[in-house]
Amino acid sequence: MEDLIPFLIFLAIGAVNLINFMAKKSRQSQQAGEDATPKRPPSQLEHFFEQLSEQLNPQEPTELPDWPEGYERPDYVHEMEEFEEPQPETIVQEPPAPEFQDPEPPSPA
Repeated sequence: MEDLIPFLIFLAIGAVNLINFMAKKSRQSQQAGEDATPKRPPSQLEHFFEQLSEQLNPQEPTELPDWPEGYERPDYVHEMEEFEEPQPETIVQEPPAPEFQDPEPPSPA
């Protein structure tokens, strides 16, 4: 019974703080709706990452240079077809395991 009174006081204080918090939150949301604050300018770090993302994701696709003369262009499609063809399965026959016999127990001498 002694522990019940501090617990009830703790719950009452928590409820009052929760009601106070909700009232402040609703007042702030009403004020934010009435006068919108201007956006803050991006920080240096945000600006850096924005520039980096623009460099890594160009808007126009880059054109590949012509294949140099004197070099044979590899045929990757044909190589992939050869690779994807099913290989014949090879079954390896293992020799049968030797049969082990228990050694004879030593005779009592």
